[in-house]
Amino acid sequence: GSWIQLNERRAARTAMLSLLLLLTAPAAVQAQIYQYGYFYYTINHPNTNTVTISSYSASAPVASVTIPGTITNLTVTSIGIYAFENCTNVTSVTIPGSVTSIGDGAFEHCSNLTSVSISGSVTNIGNYAFASLGKLTNVSIANGVTSIGGYQSFAGCTNLPSVTIPASVTNWGDGTFAGCTKLTDVTFLNGLTSIGKDAFDLCTSLPSVTIPGSVTNIGSDAFTWCTSLTSVTIPGSVTSIGDGAFASCTNLTSVTITYGVTFIGKDAFSATSLRSVSIPGSVISIGDGAFVDFSLTNVTIANGVISIGRSAFGSTSLTNVTIPGSVTRIGDGAFGYSPYLASVTILPGNGPTSIGDGAFYWDYHLNNVTIPSSVTSIGNSAFDQCNGLQSVTIPGSVTSIGSNAFEYCTSLTSVTILCGNGISIGEKAFYHCTSLNFVTGLASVTIDNGVTSIGPWAFSVCRLTNVTIPGSVTNIGDFAFSGNPLTNVYFEGNAPSLGASGMLVGFDVCPTVYYLSGTTGWGATFGDCPTVLLPYTCTTPNTCTTTNGTITITGYTGSGGAVTIPGTIFGLPVTSIGTNAFYGCSNLTSVTIPNSVTSIEFEAFAFCSSLASVTIGTNVTNIGDGAFAACSSLTNVTIPNSVTSIGINEFAFCTRLTSVTIGKGVTSIESLAFFRCDSLTS
Repeated sequence: GSWIQLNERRAARTAMLSLLLLLTAPAAVQAQIYQYGYFYYTINHPNTNTVTISSYSASAPVASVTIPGTITNLTVTSIGIYAFENCTNVTSVTIPGSVTSIGDGAFEHCSNLTSVSISGSVTNIGNYAFASLGKLTNVSIANGVTSIGGYQSFAGCTNLPSVTIPASVTNWGDGTFAGCTKLTDVTFLNGLTSIGKDAFDLCTSLPSVTIPGSVTNIGSDAFTWCTSLTSVTIPGSVTSIGDGAFASCTNLTSVTITYGVTFIGKDAFSATSLRSVSIPGSVISIGDGAFVDFSLTNVTIANGVISIGRSAFGSTSLTNVTIPGSVTRIGDGAFGYSPYLASVTILPGNGPTSIGDGAFYWDYHLNNVTIPSSVTSIGNSAFDQCNGLQSVTIPGSVTSIGSNAFEYCTSLTSVTILCGNGISIGEKAFYHCTSLNFVTGLASVTIDNGVTSIGPWAFSVCRLTNVTIPGSVTNIGDFAFSGNPLTNVYFEGNAPSLGASGMLVGFDVCPTVYYLSGTTGWGATFGDCPTVLLPYTCTTPNTCTTTNGTITITGYTGSGGAVTIPGTIFGLPVTSIGTNAFYGCSNLTSVTIPNSVTSIEFEAFAFCSSLASVTIGTNVTNIGDGAFAACSSLTNVTIPNSVTSIGINEFAFCTRLTSVTIGKGVTSIESLAFFRCDSLTS
């Protein structure tokens, strides 16, 4: 919209021009001005066979003007700067084939000029050459013109209805047709290779545009504020769509970006009415704010896209998004302030190494996100105030969880921080997750070994009752667990350092702090909370093992009957039933496996001949081969939805098994899984 500044610069420009002429040419060589009819001209140097039209007589009658090709046998090759400026007596002008250059402001403010014909010999049209011609209704630019390179050459021609750009044009100036508010038809002839910066800015009546397959570049703000534009197709020949190219085209509802485009600039399609967009795999980079608009409800990003810029899809109405594995960068706020976004899937591949600050900030309907193992850093406030987010798994590749990363995720109930190396949990990372009550499926927080630092207020106001701190943690910040109804905190290693306050839970009621025999740094209190020594983790030898803060049941020495496997042992979650753990326990009649367990290993309950009933927890994902083989008293079993496959010989020789309910998560049943289950009817 800079064309509206034309009048503001006129006085300053005239004064500057006079000064420049005085400074750059001594009086002795000042060009002599000659008159030819109503034309004034100067002889060019060093080519004295050519002349430049320098001005036109204000006393000439109102008429159409044809500029002569020669004057006294001298060829007219150029029209000088401001030669016809403010000539209200010119209604049309024809420029001959001898002219190669039209100077700055040559016809500016010719308020009665209605028609201009420019011959193909013209190679350069200067700044403001035809600007602010309020009555101009016809412009003919002949093929051969290579440059309309002047700044705002036709800007502010508010009655110009149409224009044809010949294929010969290779160079555009900024804002060539900016502010031509009645322009309804633009024809680009095939062969044209670029559309210039601000070329059609504020052409508010332009309803459509066809970009030929020869165009390789669309300049910055080329069609910005074309508020009547409803659809556009970007051909595959285009490699770059400039910053703001179609920004604020408020009625633009459809865009087709063809494979071949490699760069979509900053704010390229922001503030439009697009509802759907498909990004082809040829695109390397989607610029900052490229598609910011609340109208956008659907986006498809093809594999091949590498970078998604800052706020590229911020403040949209997207409901779900799949990010291909080719993407290596998700910029700050990339999908932030999108309140209807419910699901985000980042596919495996090279994958992003970082999720930027505020990437999904305030996406309060987001309830599902998959973070791939390529990610090493989760930025500050990355998922802040995603109130619908219910669970998240943070892969072991992550080394940094930023400050406020999951702050105010008030529906968060499950967080899994997988075993990694040197993980730092930032300040207020999970602050005020008021529904957070378990990690890795438990009614307590267990942080995997590999986490080294837990920042101030990291898990404050999360309603946690139990926390297990792995031995890798060396520092816990001030009030890291304040505002929780904690009863127990279990430490698996040496006493970590605390923040400046020296307080673990602030001024809340202190939990009991448990620590293991052989660890150091413990006293009667820790962080102002009482401590208790745990001499062992597993009280009965050869029945369980501790690994990375979790328990695996490895054996059973009880009397049998109905057995319920505990969900925790000394505060540590029981996550696995080990190989042969209950093998051959003939006195076992029923078993209940808690929801904390995720894996039942090879032949864990094989040959339990009296086992008639089994209840499998809802978080089990793996049941090993032969896990229940030869349980000859088992009559029915329900496999939960969490299980994905049924292994070899899993229920083989369960001769009294009559009924099996298979969860909807099962995708494969291995050979011999139900071999010799002769009583099986359903």
